[in-house]
Amino acid sequence: MAEGGEFLKTQKDKEFFVHENHLYTFNSHSKRDPDLHFYVCAERKICKGRIHVKNGEFVKEVTPHTHLADAAKVQAKRAIGYCKEQAASSQDATSKILQDGLGTQSQAVAGALPSLPAMKRMIQRQRNAAQNVPPDPKTAEAFIIPEEYKFVRIFEREEDFLHFDKTEEGRRIVIFTTKKNLELLVRVKFLGVIVFTFAVIATNFASAAVGERGKTFIFYAF
Repeated sequence: MAEGGEFLKTQKDKEFFVHENHLYTFNSHSKRDPDLHFYVCAERKICKGRIHVKNGEFVKEVTPHTHLADAAKVQAKRAIGYCKEQAASSQDATSKILQDGLGTQSQAVAGALPSLPAMKRMIQRQRNAAQNVPPDPKTAEAFIIPEEYKFVRIFEREEDFLHFDKTEEGRRIVIFTTKKNLELLVRVKFLGVIVFTFAVIATNFASAAVGERGKTFIFYAF
């Protein structure tokens, strides 16, 4: 955090400067001093609040606000920023990122946050951008699996993750699973098959879950 202020990024990568729980957006910079930036209140339609910022630090307030500061909204944007940073820099599951970033927030902060599905989509987009994930293929033939997606690292040990990839009569089936899941599947006494589509799977494909009642082992079939 810069002295007297900090920069935050929103769900849509818009940058804000925060000072005393007020949000500001960049407006222009000084012609005499390019390092001196002019920021205006994020609620500029109803407020003329204006400050000067130099080299990332608050300099002075030029025009006061005509409304109260909103600490909950600022904290919500901090939580969003944390989730985006973790999505890009860690391998933590989406659920863990959300729990760490949002789990202890107050009711007021929770009310200022986007919906849970929107937060999950944001984390996935951020992760895809950071990891340069290939775009969704339009056809089964165009579905090229990068080498790094054919293996999974478990406790510092690399293990095959792609176990089956075959095309017959124009239909392609790809199965991703781990050796442990296959061992568990062998012990299953009653098998049931449910065909459905996950939100995280490309829209042109379907997936299947094979398992017994009360337990489900997921295999992605395209």
